[in-house]
Amino acid sequence: MLGELNTTIISLVPKSNNPRKASDYRHIAYCGVVYKCVRKVITNRLKKVLNGLVDTNQGAFIEGRQISDNILLIQELMNGYTWKGKIRKCIFKVDIQKAYDTVSWDFLKITLEYFGFYTKRGLSQGDPVSPYLFTIIMEVFNLMIMSQVSLDKRFKYHWGCKEIGITHLCFVDGLMLLCYADKICASILRRALDEFSHTSGLYPSMIKSTIYFGNVSNDVKCSILMFFPFNEGVLPAKYLGVPLVSMKLYKEDCNYLIEVVYWAYIFVLPINFCESINKLLKNFLWFACEVSLGIASVAWKDICIPKSQGGLGLKSLHNWNEALLTKHLWNILVNKESIWVRRPLSRVISQSTITTANLSLNPIVRDLMAIKGRLKTQDRLSKWLNILDMERLKVMARLEDLSNIWAKIIFGIINKPACNGIWSIIQRLVLGAMVYFVWQERNFRLFRKCERSDDKLFLIITKTVRLKLMGLALLKASPDVKKAVEVWNFPLKVSPKRSIEKHDPVQAL
Repeated sequence: MLGELNTTIISLVPKSNNPRKASDYRHIAYCGVVYKCVRKVITNRLKKVLNGLVDTNQGAFIEGRQISDNILLIQELMNGYTWKGKIRKCIFKVDIQKAYDTVSWDFLKITLEYFGFYTKRGLSQGDPVSPYLFTIIMEVFNLMIMSQVSLDKRFKYHWGCKEIGITHLCFVDGLMLLCYADKICASILRRALDEFSHTSGLYPSMIKSTIYFGNVSNDVKCSILMFFPFNEGVLPAKYLGVPLVSMKLYKEDCNYLIEVVYWAYIFVLPINFCESINKLLKNFLWFACEVSLGIASVAWKDICIPKSQGGLGLKSLHNWNEALLTKHLWNILVNKESIWVRRPLSRVISQSTITTANLSLNPIVRDLMAIKGRLKTQDRLSKWLNILDMERLKVMARLEDLSNIWAKIIFGIINKPACNGIWSIIQRLVLGAMVYFVWQERNFRLFRKCERSDDKLFLIITKTVRLKLMGLALLKASPDVKKAVEVWNFPLKVSPKRSIEKHDPVQAL
């Protein structure tokens, strides 16, 4: 590259009001536009091959990997760290001092040549390729620690890590070392860290690094601290901007959320905390401040309704939090290449698969989605209705006048007079049960390659509706109710006669 294009302008920015030495200045290098464009092209080429070179325990700057994978895994591993009587374990949070400034150029050149890259010295401050080169450097540490663990068979993995062979996690310069809490495991990790430091020039900051113990006695702590003279940390602590807690997340742990919003797609946020955030938004909307100055003119739940339905389309934090968390379920379903998905999920998820688990869905929401035709992923619900014996269900729900076409069934039900009559209730219950169990059967056939007969589905739907009818409040013994009892075979709970209560209080007692 021509020297005119490869030049930078260096500006010294003072760190304090009275700088007296060179370390009191922060140097800023300004690169040219052409230089940055060329480096961006090189960076884009490098990004395409990193996924195959770097192990999954690194989550930064690699396409398809997310910061949430590291956070979720560490959070699960730290669950119960303050409990007694569990397996001994420890985690080292290593802070690499001046990571980008102290890398040995000779080490970087050898590393790039080892991975098959063309090397030429020259890297400016703010170069877009710098983070990706650092990712390759940290992969060398991964190889070194794997070598040490394989050579010394005495190494014991941290609880929950042996199945996936994880000894450490890395995100940029944030390094987490994981092992069983004894001096042998600590010495093995320290040997790997020292070997990496001597060859790369990257050393841990003893002051900023922290160690967390779980169910470890004081004498064992002292033996481990001889190899890692770090500060002993106390939970909750922060990792990648979010709290590490050993138990359920409470409102007090979320005080930083206003600054870091991406927590909402990592944790299930406490409902009272979501309400406090919604309160701030409501006060700003109506009173332009954080403090309430009166009663809002419109309820917040109505404000969060979509604009097409008369609201302002603002997001309810609790609902949005639940929607964002479903992304993790999708990653599990598609078996995404992720260190968190690789970990056996039997520890935290029931044995039933997600696609067939008995997940509850609010009947009002479910029926509304069915009416709007929104219950779909790869195809529409109507495609699967032919697996049901519709004629028998229509007779039992007094829907004989409707055809077997899904759209006409929906149109017929929603255009019936709205009332609390027994047959209106039965029709809505049948609709909800049909939607739920047809969709469940679809998941059985697509994901488990098994199916139930139409007779079995009919029995499941009728049994569900019957149980719902048995849970109804007291009913009047009207002809419609008696007919429903006869058809659906459920016990009738008749309300007491008001005449007795009115004219003869003694008999009523």
